[in-house]
Amino acid sequence: MTTIAGPAHSGDLSRFMTAGGCAAKVDSVTLEAILGGFTSPGPVDAVVGLESRDDAAVVALPGMNGMVTTVDVIPPPVADPREWGWIAASNAISDVYAMGGQPLWALSILGIPRAMSGDDARRVVLGAFDCLTECGAGLVGGHTIRSDAPFFGLAVHGTVSLGNIWRKSGALVGDAVILTRPIGVGVALSAARSGLRGIGDETWRCLKTTNAVAAEVLRGFPVHAATDVTGFGLANQVIDVAKSSAVAIHLDLGAVPELEGAEELAADGVATSLTAANRRAAEPNLRAETWGRRADLLFDPQTNGGLLAAVPAECAADIVIALRRRGLGDAAVIGRVHECEGPRLVY
Repeated sequence: MTTIAGPAHSGDLSRFMTAGGCAAKVDSVTLEAILGGFTSPGPVDAVVGLESRDDAAVVALPGMNGMVTTVDVIPPPVADPREWGWIAASNAISDVYAMGGQPLWALSILGIPRAMSGDDARRVVLGAFDCLTECGAGLVGGHTIRSDAPFFGLAVHGTVSLGNIWRKSGALVGDAVILTRPIGVGVALSAARSGLRGIGDETWRCLKTTNAVAAEVLRGFPVHAATDVTGFGLANQVIDVAKSSAVAIHLDLGAVPELEGAEELAADGVATSLTAANRRAAEPNLRAETWGRRADLLFDPQTNGGLLAAVPAECAADIVIALRRRGLGDAAVIGRVHECEGPRLVY
């Protein structure tokens, strides 16, 4: 892995941490009010555009490939500038992997307050550079402005086979639903920000793990639908897949992997600024056959979450084995796709 040596200065961004990471997203209801009615304009040959609400856009190129492109920015979820840069980059790149694509290059987008040093800002970009390098992509430019609140992210561009684009809309009745990483990052970051406990090793692994390996493994199998788990929480991501595919998805709550201690934090009232809005957005589309502390994490916003995929049931066990062999030890089958007879999500 290529790494650029940064300054010796090690900043602490704690004073800038408010709604860290993807908990700072606009809630899904507000986002729909903003984007509703927009369609992809001509003469751009958009294979996947605004109207489908997929994870990234895809524009056709000559031949059999398309350009997959996305943008994502977050405020600092952690105190270390370089770690923030890595996490923000991994979070942005994830949308390309969620479409079945391979990232090629990116532009950085950085907003820094006057109280933030130039050294710290450089360390943010260095973290992103390292993440991009690990993913086989390059940082080719960007834009930096002064901002009262800090933010950082990437506009990522990659390539995808036009015959193998993963979308939210392809789940079939009988499919198994796989999640590649545990949930609970939102409450873990909130607990750390409030001083209840530090960020544990397991949470760090989730924050720092890209979806490159998960996507590589999944490309070896049929994938009917896919997305990544983001600030809208697992419940809303599952509902998105179910609605787009005109099906219902039944989750096995006991099979959903979660970070150690996350359930207890949620039970103690630890939540993010987006959790309640995530629950409200999901409620019209779900039926809870069981309820409890574990269900609260379905609405927890995830920063740099794992991939969620609907795959043929006969392949599911082999996919999980392959994911675990590649280091994703929490990968699991968490549900099944059913005909829609009411709510989109049942658990």
